[in-house]
Amino acid sequence: MDGAYAYLDAILDERGQEYMAERSFYEPAVTNADLSPELAERIVSSEEETERIWQADLRQISDQVPDLRSMWNKHSN
Repeated sequence: MDGAYAYLDAILDERGQEYMAERSFYEPAVTNADLSPELAERIVSSEEETERIWQADLRQISDQVPDLRSMWNKHSN
């Protein structure tokens, strides 16, 4: 468990997010990454774009897991 938390802390650290943004042009998953204005303009989504991103309803998905697992097991034999 300690290793899992260390991994999550490392990948969500703003310095790691800045590094990935600068080298891979991925938008940071954290809001405290310090990007140059030029890079931010190229890779950071606008509010309008962010609103268009589909947000999964994780509670609904979680509630459906037992039924999906049952259906999977029924049809995979």
